[in-house]
Amino acid sequence: MIKIIKENQKGQAFPLEYAIIVLVIISLIGSWTAVAFGGGVSKSEVESSLKDTRETIIESIGKEVTRTDMIDFLSGKSWNEARTVVQDAGIEVPTKAGIEVPEGPLKIGSQYFMSGAAGLYGDMAKKGIQIAVDEINANGGILGREIDVVFRDEAEGPLKNFRDLVNKEGCKLLMGVDSSGDALNLKPIIEDELKVPCIITHAATPRLFAWEKSKYTFGIRMNEEPVVNAACKMIAKMEDVNKVAFVGPDYSYGWDTYALYEAYLNKYAPGVEVLDPIYKPLGKTDFTAEIDKLKAEKPDVIASNIWGAQLPAFLKQSKQQGLWDVIDYHFNNMLTGHWELLTDEMVPEQGELWGSGRYVYNWPPHDVHPLNDRFVEKFRNRYDTRPPYVAATGYTALYAYKEAIERAAANLGEWPSSEQIAHYLEGLAVPGPMGPVHLRAKDHQGVYTAVWEQIVKEEEGEQPSGTNLQVFPAGEAYPAPLETALEKK
Repeated sequence: MIKIIKENQKGQAFPLEYAIIVLVIISLIGSWTAVAFGGGVSKSEVESSLKDTRETIIESIGKEVTRTDMIDFLSGKSWNEARTVVQDAGIEVPTKAGIEVPEGPLKIGSQYFMSGAAGLYGDMAKKGIQIAVDEINANGGILGREIDVVFRDEAEGPLKNFRDLVNKEGCKLLMGVDSSGDALNLKPIIEDELKVPCIITHAATPRLFAWEKSKYTFGIRMNEEPVVNAACKMIAKMEDVNKVAFVGPDYSYGWDTYALYEAYLNKYAPGVEVLDPIYKPLGKTDFTAEIDKLKAEKPDVIASNIWGAQLPAFLKQSKQQGLWDVIDYHFNNMLTGHWELLTDEMVPEQGELWGSGRYVYNWPPHDVHPLNDRFVEKFRNRYDTRPPYVAATGYTALYAYKEAIERAAANLGEWPSSEQIAHYLEGLAVPGPMGPVHLRAKDHQGVYTAVWEQIVKEEEGEQPSGTNLQVFPAGEAYPAPLETALEKK
């Protein structure tokens, strides 16, 4: 684990410790002890992935790749700038010349919940995706072809949505999906019927990429397992923790998350008692009975993964009803995905409130990872809030498609088929706001750094913020490809 204390919120120069992210990136280039792509990935897999990345850069800039080129690529430096430099030097650079590019925009079908209690997720995902669309189209699209993302509301029927997007709208690529249950149901449709690449950017079940490899389905989202694994490592190191309680939604997402907490706490802290879970039906926001039960049980730590409107309700009522007089720590897996809902009245005066969310706006640090700086700045300027992870993963998915298509076209000399795009997504390393994301070839799971941070009050009138970052490189957080601590159903 990389521990960062009192992360700077105001944009000044970051402490020297942040240079560690540079070391992580450099380790991808020059050292096979790298932790960034670990998690059961063998040396040969890492070498293969980096070889692909190196070849991608050579194809993109038309010259032998240097360590600086690799760092620029993984940190998201614009390849348009690189192409300009190379062209000025008189080096031939691959372009769409000689490649027959299909007429009209490349249509990419997406679905998220755009209405109802979960509609905030779809709204935020769409905002992040729009930033990527604008950037890509402003820089010539994909081989000169503009992209057009078509949105559907997941609440209207996920299977019908994807079928219509492919068969009626003519979408050649798919992305999105909020619900884990929907993603699991869609996977066989994607694989056996539609047969087009699909990047899942939200649904967090570890089951989606466990046990058997997909052909067309990929994930650029952090599933729940590395988040829970990291939290349990932190809890195991805390003093005087004897009992841990769990509060979650009463459906598969809550049930699986409790099972993961139980498994990893038993692994790292076998002497800690894991209490029976408390499950709350979706849509119910009165937590009085649950808080009374927790106060009676007197856990030292509460772990939770409640989300949406239930999360601020639980946090407010916990503070109002004296739960913090009993507990010392509360870990919520979704907290940093809800910045727009957080207020001071949710942050305790005593005890520590910890949040994750599969991406945090302040990691990687902005002076070290300029892509994250640009993304956060654009998002805040457009939408007046910090970007949550669904915005970051949707943004990154479009760049993954762009990279795979351009790499395939450069190698094949033609616009790639759906099957060929899927092939070139395998093993891809793509820069995102969250840092480099590696789409592991063995399971198609995109892996990247897991982060927890303590939520604290800021000056009056300002939104609470994150500090005391706890950073877990992918090699420490993810299980090996195709593996999970969950039992197969």
